[in-house]
Amino acid sequence: MVFQELPPETKGLKTKEVEYPISDGTMQPARLYLAPCKEPRPLLVAVHAWSADYKQCFTPLVEDWCVANDYHIISPNFHGPSWNYDSCGSGRAIQDVLEAIDAVKAQAAVDTSKIFLYGCSGGGHFSMQLAARHPEIWAGVVSWVGISDLAKWHAQTACRTDNPGFINYSHHLEKVCGGKPGDSPAVDAEYTRRSPITWLRGVPFPLEINAGIHDGHTGSVPVSQTLEAFNKCAGGKDRLTEEEIEIITKEERIPDHLKQEWDAPEYATNPLLFRRRSGNVTVNIFEGGHQVVPNAMVHFMETHR
Repeated sequence: MVFQELPPETKGLKTKEVEYPISDGTMQPARLYLAPCKEPRPLLVAVHAWSADYKQCFTPLVEDWCVANDYHIISPNFHGPSWNYDSCGSGRAIQDVLEAIDAVKAQAAVDTSKIFLYGCSGGGHFSMQLAARHPEIWAGVVSWVGISDLAKWHAQTACRTDNPGFINYSHHLEKVCGGKPGDSPAVDAEYTRRSPITWLRGVPFPLEINAGIHDGHTGSVPVSQTLEAFNKCAGGKDRLTEEEIEIITKEERIPDHLKQEWDAPEYATNPLLFRRRSGNVTVNIFEGGHQVVPNAMVHFMETHR
């Protein structure tokens, strides 16, 4: 028996709490659903947000879709919230996810050509990191409002004094990386190593990077983090200019020359404002803030299943 079931804590979900051993000698918890079908089935890996852990319920709509379509689901802990040294895009956290996938394979029939990944916020950060570091695994990856450059985000969050309720995530980053950017070469190396922007490039699978246009104003991650991640993956002619990124980020609007009507009913609740594709990578900017658009996530799964 690979997974040991834990007492239920979250009602209304099909996933159950389990734990399993990993290579650092610890027992790691997860939320898990194994499709009852005996034939190999796809797997969705859901990675939790910055200050959350495996118990986080991302979107019940996505879970319900997976259950209805006989997909396995696992939401691993990868050493908990991102203020922990062994979390936050670390090599240990990456290994945790790889071992979570192996644990599902040991327990159920998995179609290894159809392993999908998604996350929001800190999970958006980690989904981009996993997409870049292990492109051989994924059939598709979706990042929602993720952080791509930790050093830049340190500066962006440290200067936020306009909202008394805003969390200053720079303190988390300093704890994980050993100080502020520029403190020492060792500290800078930690920020670099844990940042998806360091590793991102063109990928052999569909990668969607999404952000609400008001994020960074009503939320914690400026849209520039998403747009610069797209630029790192995109071909030269497809990249946005620094001026375009600045307008979208600071003025919360799409420049006039980039505006067009989009046939995207999956974004009906949060209309799509801008989309650009380059190879297998797509960036979507929608009307909204720091959030997932559940119907758009389900649409991605429907499109690529």
